[in-house]
Formats: sequence, structure tokens, C-alpha cells
Amino acid sequence: MKKSEVVVPGTKLKECMDAYQVSAAKLADDINLSQSIIRQIVANKAKISLNIAKRLAKYFDTTVQFWFNLQTVYELSELDKDAEFNKILKNIPKAKKPAPGSKKAANKPAKKTGKAGRPAAGKKTKAPAKAKAAKGTKAVKSPKAKTAKSVARKAPKKATARKAPKKAVVKAAKAPVTTVQTPVI
Repeated sequence: MKKSEVVVPGTKLKECMDAYQVSAAKLADDINLSQSIIRQIVANKAKISLNIAKRLAKYFDTTVQFWFNLQTVYELSELDKDAEFNKILKNIPKAKKPAPGSKKAANKPAKKTGKAGRPAAGKKTKAPAKAKAAKGTKAVKSPKAKTAKSVARKAPKKATARKAPKKAVVKAAKAPVTTVQTPVI
């Protein structure tokens, strides 16, 4: 992006305020924001959030996309100038799609392991097969060791107080997604 193509959001807001002969105090009062926020945006020290973009769009009879795109394009141009970020960006590899029909192990989640390649805690593992008896001795079956789970299953259940029924959770409706077009400046 060329520097001359980028419109600074605060500068555009100031142009609109001048065209409509509106002061920062009047604009702030009319769109229910503080004067300091308006002045910070005009001075390019604060961003035009989506919330503010909607207010400005209604007030100046423009679109939300116009104000939001101004801010986004400006931020992208500033990011392009950031040498440290560009250095990081150069080191990021591009993802490669596997060839059609090939089965890659990358699509399967890796097995979780704990220390020294052992299965992670909480995973059940099979006990090793019966240990071989030493020569000349007989293998004797030992009774199953009682585990906390087996004891809990056999223990009588205690009477407990009834819990209140769970309240139904109402999911919020998703807002429709709109496409954003870059404003013609």
C-alpha cells in the first residue's frame, strides 16, 4: 500500500465534522460518547471501534463499513511499516494441503503422552499378561485387588437431598455475517 492511498480515520472524521459544522462537544453529546474519545480519534490516538463506527454511520448517514474499513485499512498500513512484525511474518511457513487421496498422519490427533513417553495420567492401560512363574513353581491366581471403584460400586447408596432441576440455557441467536467492502476514498 502506498502511503498516499491510506486515509487516516481521525482526519476523515475531522473532515466530516467540518463539513457538517459540528464541534467535538456537539458530536460527543449527539452520539452519546465522551468529548475526550472524539478528540482522541481526531488526533489518531484512539481507534474507531465497531461500536463507534455504528454511531458515526447513523449520525453522518454513511455505512458502518465505511468507518470500520477506514480504521482497518489504516491499521494494516501501519502494520506493514512495522519491521519487527515483518521479520516474524517472513519466518511463518505456509500451510500445505495434502495431495488428493493421500492419507496423512497430520490429520490425526497425536497421542497424548506423559513423562518419558508413558500414556498421560488418567488414561487406562491394560495390565501386562500373566507373569510367567519361575521354573519349578506353579502360578497361583491371586484374588482381585479391591480398587476404589469396585468398593464404591458395592457400597450401599446414601440418601441424599434432591437437587433443584437445572435451568434451561437459552442460546443467543447468531447475528448474520455481512461482507465488508473497502470504501472508495
